[in-house]
Amino acid sequence: MKHFLYLFLFLLSFQNFAQEARQDTTLLLNEAIVKGLESFRTNLNTSVAVSQIKSRDIERFDNTSLVSAFNINPGVRMEERSPGSYRIAIRGSSIRSPFGVRNVKVYWNDIPLTDANGITYFNLMDMNTLGSIEVIKGPSASIYGAGIGGVILLQSKNARTAETDNSRRAVSTNWLLGSYGTQNRSLSYSTATEKVNAVISYAHSQTDGYRDNSAMVRDVFNYRSSFFISDKNTLNVNAFYSDHNYQTPGGLTKEQMEANPRGSRPKTPATPSAIDQKARIFQKLFNLGLSQQYQWNKNWSNTTSLFSSFSILKNPFITNYEVRNEQSLGGRNITSYSFAGTSLSGNLKIGAEAIRTTSKFDNYDNNQGVPGKRQTEEEINSVQASLFSQLELVLPHDIIFTLGGSFNSQSINYLNLTKAPDLVKINDNPAVPFSPRIAVLKNFNNQFTLFGSYSLGFSSPTVQEFSATYQYSPGLKVLAAEKGRNLEFGIKTELADKRIKAEISAYALQLSNTIVRRLNDGGLEYFVNAGNTAQNGLEFSSEFAIIKPQSNLFIKEINLRAAYTLNDYTYKNYTQTATDLSGKLLPGIAKHSAAFVLDVIQKHGFFLHLMSNLSGKIALNDANTFYADPYQLINGRIGFHKKIKHVEGKIFAGFDNLLDQTYSLGNDTNAFGNRFYNIAPDRTFNSGVSLSYHF
Repeated sequence: MKHFLYLFLFLLSFQNFAQEARQDTTLLLNEAIVKGLESFRTNLNTSVAVSQIKSRDIERFDNTSLVSAFNINPGVRMEERSPGSYRIAIRGSSIRSPFGVRNVKVYWNDIPLTDANGITYFNLMDMNTLGSIEVIKGPSASIYGAGIGGVILLQSKNARTAETDNSRRAVSTNWLLGSYGTQNRSLSYSTATEKVNAVISYAHSQTDGYRDNSAMVRDVFNYRSSFFISDKNTLNVNAFYSDHNYQTPGGLTKEQMEANPRGSRPKTPATPSAIDQKARIFQKLFNLGLSQQYQWNKNWSNTTSLFSSFSILKNPFITNYEVRNEQSLGGRNITSYSFAGTSLSGNLKIGAEAIRTTSKFDNYDNNQGVPGKRQTEEEINSVQASLFSQLELVLPHDIIFTLGGSFNSQSINYLNLTKAPDLVKINDNPAVPFSPRIAVLKNFNNQFTLFGSYSLGFSSPTVQEFSATYQYSPGLKVLAAEKGRNLEFGIKTELADKRIKAEISAYALQLSNTIVRRLNDGGLEYFVNAGNTAQNGLEFSSEFAIIKPQSNLFIKEINLRAAYTLNDYTYKNYTQTATDLSGKLLPGIAKHSAAFVLDVIQKHGFFLHLMSNLSGKIALNDANTFYADPYQLINGRIGFHKKIKHVEGKIFAGFDNLLDQTYSLGNDTNAFGNRFYNIAPDRTFNSGVSLSYHF
């Protein structure tokens, strides 16, 4: 509360400056519409904590990953344990995940990417195709189901239309070269007319990796189009195919890290090394989505989508060789009714979503990268379903009231063919299947808004977590769903003609049956319910735009951003064997972290981008006997951007980890043998060029 008060007074100190600002100032931080929980309002009038990652954030530093773009936002952390192995946590939501995105729902152009197993293969996406990202933090049951962590909304780039004839085509290419054999190249074609807006692209990424056994190669084909059938009807097609493989070097102990941070996991008397076993992940995924938006009249509208995906994953590991085949099919429908009156207006949304994923998991002995004798064979059918509704009312005195909720279910039919006919059926529903959300926002003269919300949610264990626990845990057979309740308050402000924006939110998430990760002596993971946890947090972000529109000035734009996150996450009533861990910090999460960004753009096209990311120490195990050291990263890029008639180009050079810090960007929490550390690259450099021809 003390931190909350200090930052509130800090925001109030800008009031005099706001009143004296000139009204005709050209703005850089334009007022943008936030999709949020389907509210489509400005961020100032959205009663949920949302981080917007815009196109300039995605393109600021490199064209290979989204780590920097995500990590400048409070409450959001993206990790890269090795090239191509990503993990995203919203308010610590994925602390149990060794890789991928879990306990967070991801949507791509309004179509779910998260399957019924609870997994999103985020590393198969190509960042060059993304135009914007919204991160909704906290339970969002009123629209997206009852997940606890939050929601990520991905939007593809659109083809740009010309100002004269509303039609344009373009061919674009990007090239990047960097340290340790890093390459990234892409080629795209886009067209925009009154009837069609379409983009087709191909992207290739590869790197030799900083550590031994950490090379990566990824190829992605992407197609997105919108067909404007009529003024009322739009049909959207989204498809991509990704072929991705990357080596997995494995975790190191602190002693191994200090002796050789570039090394991979060595052999032990009991297990071979990562290099000996050719540890690697091969992934292929095809995803197809169709959606239709229909505006019946000024009051009624509907969006319906159908989607399907097919994926294959092969993972030679230290102790086994996994082959995973998954197919998903689903649909989502949302109907909206908007109304407006003299004293009351608002909208009502009702919808449903259902996803079915059929999986086959086969595990074999790993004979140095070749599958050997079968260990296990499993067939799993998972179904997720949600029926949701949300009412939003705009009341007198600039008050917005939101009431929503969802009925949710998760069912799993698990068949272990190795022990046939051992069939395990799970209907993992919460004790109260209805998850509500209520929020109130008050606007003060379009300069400040105050909001508060209360929501409930639950998060089922993923199929992989259930399967691993069933097979590898010592005597544990059942994982229960996490259940949580979240109370949150926030302040948002826009001052000085929106040249200054700031936001602060404080929340208290009480979680029961928290799922945490364990590794057995063979390095195989399993999961346990760790009792209750108290996850209290404070998030602050600000943007400052110094705009001088006079044409004779050398500097055109100077933008400053700052973010701070406080994560006070502790165990409650948790005993492991005979050890009471109550009051211990949850592993994998820094209690304090901050980020700062500086953008300088010169009127002739020269630009400079700098970012600093600071992380406090991170507990690495439940007992808090091991910590990752604090670190500070400085990344930067300098370049030149110019448009001449039909040709637009950019050339740049950049650096990462300027201070040459030794740190782990993605720790293996509770790792057996204290192999916690996955070392990130040292100081690296890159350069590149992008060209577009519009015709």
